[in-house]
Amino acid sequence: KSDALEHHVNQTLTHAKTILDMFNAYSVHVRSLCTRGFESDAISLVLSVVRVLGEDFEDLNSLSSSTLNRLAKDELLSTRELLEATGKDQLLQFEIMTDVNKLWVMKLMSYVIMEMFRSRPLLMAVLSCKMIKLSIHYGVCEATCIALIMYSVSMMDDPDNVDHCHYWGKVAQALFSTFDNPDSTMIHRIEQYFHSLVGVWIEPHQAVCNTFQSNYKTCVRSGDNETSTEILVWYCLMN
Repeated sequence: KSDALEHHVNQTLTHAKTILDMFNAYSVHVRSLCTRGFESDAISLVLSVVRVLGEDFEDLNSLSSSTLNRLAKDELLSTRELLEATGKDQLLQFEIMTDVNKLWVMKLMSYVIMEMFRSRPLLMAVLSCKMIKLSIHYGVCEATCIALIMYSVSMMDDPDNVDHCHYWGKVAQALFSTFDNPDSTMIHRIEQYFHSLVGVWIEPHQAVCNTFQSNYKTCVRSGDNETSTEILVWYCLMN
């Protein structure tokens, strides 16, 4: 099946008439690579595409572990300072991102960072921070909320950051509620990662489980099998 999917993606890219056609094919390919555990390949693909779209990102896969560790710490520190200087109220009033290339960059990166919190946490931290900085400079989008959640997850390495992480996780949820006609599957993913990786350290266990149960039922009714399965796994792990 994976070979057939890759063949279909390659055919689509070969015959694509618009950038949107290419983006949709790349999106499917990136998500397929992540699902099959090929995060490094997915990251390389995403970085190559975002360079074409105008973002000058270095090849993060080629960095040594010590270099990547320093880069992640620097990015998290500078992003924290930027968020605290911006504040919740200003962030919620930001203009919506309209640059099509930037929107595609954000969406592609959101696919990979949601799959990296276990296998590539340092890369997740770096990409999340870059997404937040893009949002502050060019406007916010739904993927900004994913970036804020994953930034919060990255900062949870230090127990002293729990309140800070919980705060910005809640901001991500508040920001998502401001969008018109948002992606319904994304809000469940945002809540899933927030409650299972950040909120669980502060909020009552039963409240977290009740949210999972509600979101699971909604996803099943809407036919979103991928998200419903992920929620079910997290629910089982927490009980």
